[in-house]
Amino acid sequence: MTGVVIVKATSTTAPCEGMASKNEWIVRVDADRTGITIAQEKAPTKNLVLRPGLLPDVHYINQGRHALLATSDGWILRLDLKNGRQDIATKLNAVVSSTATSTNIRGSDNLLAVASVTPGSLTILNTNLEIQKTIPVFDRTGRVASGLLRVRSAPARNSFVTLLSDIPELWEISYDPKAPEIGLGMVHDFQYREGHFVPGYLNPKRVTLPTLAHDFVLSDSGHEVLTVHSQAIASSTDIDVNLTHLDVRKTETAAAPRLSPDASDPMSLIVDAHTLPPSDRKGALRVNKETLRFFDAPFSPERQPATSSATNKGCVKQH
Repeated sequence: MTGVVIVKATSTTAPCEGMASKNEWIVRVDADRTGITIAQEKAPTKNLVLRPGLLPDVHYINQGRHALLATSDGWILRLDLKNGRQDIATKLNAVVSSTATSTNIRGSDNLLAVASVTPGSLTILNTNLEIQKTIPVFDRTGRVASGLLRVRSAPARNSFVTLLSDIPELWEISYDPKAPEIGLGMVHDFQYREGHFVPGYLNPKRVTLPTLAHDFVLSDSGHEVLTVHSQAIASSTDIDVNLTHLDVRKTETAAAPRLSPDASDPMSLIVDAHTLPPSDRKGALRVNKETLRFFDAPFSPERQPATSSATNKGCVKQH
């Protein structure tokens, strides 16, 4: 038996199948927070005037062909990046503090979480900006209301994590339709459902913090939360950083971390990672001295333009 084997060189410059570079745009909010710049490689830059008070968070959906933005006075916008225009807008009667988007779960669309300070609520919308649920923010008794300081997505857990402004709590809200039920109050036996349960999908799990927190970030794994606390914001030496694992829902109170001035920014402090509670977060944290808000958040898909991952060698991911 004989055979012939033909070997051909593989080009490293050939386009990769599945790469959607033509659909990849970068959106930047202008400094005056009234408009945006839409950039794409080898294409003219587009400038679009929208509304005053745009928040800095830009969420890419539909393989990067559209983006979601919000304004502080409650406008939620969906942009058509290819045509450089706004195609949907809706108005919430709320003062918005931050937004986050869900990751893609098979069979489910992206969701946008909108955290508001007044009234205190978390509003969940689909990509057509239709409200799916509004969660009012109260303490366990239902009598004390609170605003929301920030919401972030935890892709590793298919959930949103949000921080309350007036109650020392974190909430985790699963956007997985198959999330297990949540037991409220005292549950004698989960197996026999001896207690009060609510669906796990789009309902909050509460995490009690030792004191009110000013901001939080997720660890690199996405399963732990670092919160920054202080009894007196004016004193930057009285900062505590606590660690909470979202599965255990218990907070480890740490000693005050070591802080040092940031040579590149007089308004920020660098938190020495070696003096933080043990976690898997890599790298230093930077905290604004006046607000005690974290400057840098760990990598999160919601903050990056969507790109198609290439598995073939020689393919270069477009940015």
